[in-house]
Amino acid sequence: MKKERLKENKKKTQDKNKAIARPKKDYAKIIYGNLPNKYRQKLEMEAIYAGIELPIYRYITSTIKTTYIILFTIFAIAYLSINMNIIVASIIIGIILIAGIIMPYIIFTVTAEKRTKNIEKVLPDLLILAASNIKSGLTIDKALLFAARDEFGTLSNEIKKTAFKIYGGIEITEAFNSMTERINSGHLKRTVTLLMEGIRSGGNTATLLEESAKDIETSKTLQKEINTSVQMYIIFIILAGVIAAPVMFAISNYLIESTSNMWGDVDTNSDADIGAGILKITPSSSEVDSVFFTFFAAAALAITTIFGGMLISLIKFGNIKHSVKYSPGFTVVALSLFFISRALVAAAMGGLA
Repeated sequence: MKKERLKENKKKTQDKNKAIARPKKDYAKIIYGNLPNKYRQKLEMEAIYAGIELPIYRYITSTIKTTYIILFTIFAIAYLSINMNIIVASIIIGIILIAGIIMPYIIFTVTAEKRTKNIEKVLPDLLILAASNIKSGLTIDKALLFAARDEFGTLSNEIKKTAFKIYGGIEITEAFNSMTERINSGHLKRTVTLLMEGIRSGGNTATLLEESAKDIETSKTLQKEINTSVQMYIIFIILAGVIAAPVMFAISNYLIESTSNMWGDVDTNSDADIGAGILKITPSSSEVDSVFFTFFAAAALAITTIFGGMLISLIKFGNIKHSVKYSPGFTVVALSLFFISRALVAAAMGGLA
């Protein structure tokens, strides 16, 4: 008996050791690995621009999970509150699944854009300070390192990394190119290209940095003027697509509901005709379903605001990439305004009835 117990205890101990030694599955890595390869590359590139250290699969999977929890909770509340069609519910579920996948890209893009703006804001000051250091007799790497003060924030950290790489024996061109790969700034890339050309040709790098700083300031001023000139178009798009359209759809929705209720009290199956003589009118009920119109309005607003965000991105930046900053917010605001206006109109007109 003792031998059998000893064997059983030994077997249990071995099983426990095997269970501990067996590696656990990393589901975050599995989910990230099942994403399309091109999409993963874009995510990694935007994560680098946003200053997020690789690997990013845990951040991405947690973002997707959080997005699904929020959106499916809202969908469940809406499904229980409204008599939702199965086809419409299926379409909404499909949209939610797609939204969860693209949400990390939206977050990375917005974060990267904010980081780039902060860097370009202080770049001219850093270049002027570095030019002064070069004039005082410092080499380019030391001049940039001493110019990288704490008040310059992210740019200061990137300059310090580049300077330390140069001290470590890495070629200056490779070190600066590595920095431009981590920052999605056209101004910084042009400045680095000019600086490298100046170093190779033996030019006056201090003057080159000062001129680059002036060019960046001029470019920023021109960009502000362009933004001011197109501001009216942007305001019109926001007023029409995000504010006016939801209110008009809400009023139309109330009129359809009122008409349907009114015809519900009329006997449309009777043989009585309205009118006299040649002109006779036979009453008939409205064929427009108010529930269907609600979903149609929501879909129309979503499409309008998405394309409105794309149009604003094209007007301001010349590409639709920045629409990820506008379209989601516009869609949320427009849909919220539609349902709020719908409830307010119903409450106001119901009080008059």
